[in-house]
Amino acid sequence: MSTHLITERGELHEATSPDLQRALQCGAPDFDLVAYTVRNLGYIAFRRIGAAFRLWLRPEVVSKVALAALYQELAQARPERVLMSRIDSPGHDELVGDWTRAVRRIDTHVAEAQDGIASAFHHAPRDPGRLRPDDPLAAFFGRWRERGGAVEAGDVAEVLGPVLYPRHIQVEARHPDGAMVIRSVGGGFVSYSASWSAGASGLTIDHQPDYYYGKWVGELYRDAFAHRAPVLHDMDVIVVHPGQGRRSRVCYRRLMVPIHRRDGVLRMLSASVLDNSINLRVKA
Repeated sequence: MSTHLITERGELHEATSPDLQRALQCGAPDFDLVAYTVRNLGYIAFRRIGAAFRLWLRPEVVSKVALAALYQELAQARPERVLMSRIDSPGHDELVGDWTRAVRRIDTHVAEAQDGIASAFHHAPRDPGRLRPDDPLAAFFGRWRERGGAVEAGDVAEVLGPVLYPRHIQVEARHPDGAMVIRSVGGGFVSYSASWSAGASGLTIDHQPDYYYGKWVGELYRDAFAHRAPVLHDMDVIVVHPGQGRRSRVCYRRLMVPIHRRDGVLRMLSASVLDNSINLRVKA
């Protein structure tokens, strides 16, 4: 069970490699080389243990080039379990599940540590059965229930209604890989450019102009597909606009419902309503 190191340039070495020691100009070190390089140089350390991986990293300094190399290793090995240790937090060991979940968890840790997104995205669940009667989402929810969730491609606009159709996204869980693929999207989203909306069909739901928002939203869709039940959230997010940085705050209510067609394909149909009265920011 030898330990491997991925350098800040994405190069792979055994931790005891003489070449690595020469490159670091440390000869035969009298200190913990693995801990030093992970803590200070942005390296990643890992061991393969049967069908599992053990990882050590420091989210605040880890090289994103090293991350890309790690993700390639994980995709090739496809470990069933990944144990991640944050070297800056002694005793902080996290069993994160399989390799795909590990990639998402690492992305989240690094984004929070390096890109300041820890407080960018908030959501709070609500009961869709308690929507106000004059809320467009209530009408959408009612039409969906009347049909028992059976919605063909040509029925989407009618089920949503003219107010919500411009702010809808329809997502399909693709087989056999489980990727969540956008099948249709409206053009009324303030955070998306017209060109993105026009070309979004066929992209995965996490492939959005704001990388981290896409990853976060992807997790919410993944949970919705797992439960196959309507989901209503209040959302309070700060997203990136091209050339402006992370500065655009958007507050909205979003309803997601599972729909199925005669061919048996399951999709999630979501629509949202802007609502500036929503405030999920933590108060000082």
